[in-house]
Amino acid sequence: MFSNIKLVNKRLDLVINHNNNHNNIVFSSDFKYSKYIGISILSILENNIHEKYNFHIFVNEIDILDLNRIRSLPYKNINIFFYWLNDSIVEGLQTTQHFSKGMYYRLLIPYILHRKVDTFLYLDTDVICVGAISEIFSTNLSKKVVAAVPDTIEEYHLYRLYELGFKKESTYFNSGVMYINTSEWVNNKITEKFLSLIGMSSYVYPDQDVLNLILNNSSVVFLSEKFNYQKWLKLSREDFYEECKLVSLVHFIGPHKPWSISGYNRIYNYYKSRSFWKKQEFENIDTTLGLKKASKYFWKDGNKFISVWYHVRYLIRKLKRLK
Repeated sequence: MFSNIKLVNKRLDLVINHNNNHNNIVFSSDFKYSKYIGISILSILENNIHEKYNFHIFVNEIDILDLNRIRSLPYKNINIFFYWLNDSIVEGLQTTQHFSKGMYYRLLIPYILHRKVDTFLYLDTDVICVGAISEIFSTNLSKKVVAAVPDTIEEYHLYRLYELGFKKESTYFNSGVMYINTSEWVNNKITEKFLSLIGMSSYVYPDQDVLNLILNNSSVVFLSEKFNYQKWLKLSREDFYEECKLVSLVHFIGPHKPWSISGYNRIYNYYKSRSFWKKQEFENIDTTLGLKKASKYFWKDGNKFISVWYHVRYLIRKLKRLK
């Protein structure tokens, strides 16, 4: 299907330090979130200093300042390749308030990297590394398409998927961290099946829901929760920070991202403060709930003055009955 479609408009070999073709890690993003990729990369390198990595970054657009900051990461164990995608093939596919068409870029990557790399680790931009990840790359994917971690999704969400063919005995996985077998993905025509199915219904999590419907566990190896830890909004801050000592990849799922005031947390801010993006201001979300969360999280992390400031703004919006 893709043999006559140009998927990449331009490629740039940004950083070349070694000739190891293993340990391939992929990020993809549209312009809005591409600035956060560098912080995720830095967190991986700080926690895996003895490993060599190939980072493949797929964007439709990126600020030249962020490109140069990524180029300047002070590590000698990395190669970095940039790809500017032709995203016309995903134009018009359903999006939601929190998920742009950038969520579909991951579907194109196996076709671009096919015959170049056997496997790669795909990470969402809201994933931060806090431990070793070498174990992932030794996962046996023979005759399997992906390795992934079960999602922490609520049971009621699955009822709709059962009606669409998701088996009740299957485990629903999260698509924000996937170790992908490129040949199996291409040979099983996963993206072609996806494009046929995505228009058949409306989905809460479009890319993730449809991938679960297609793979339905038969082609999935399940990884330990420590490689896609998703409970950051379900625990107290104290418990969350304690559990982060036991995991490797923290996934900041949900609408309140760690780069916004409503998702502020000490783990993400530590890596941000050590990066070239340390002076970048947190995104300001002026919603009543967002201000309430910001006040709560800043207070728990000891930033009481800032917490009070957001709490006052929260009370004003609440008194005005604003959302």
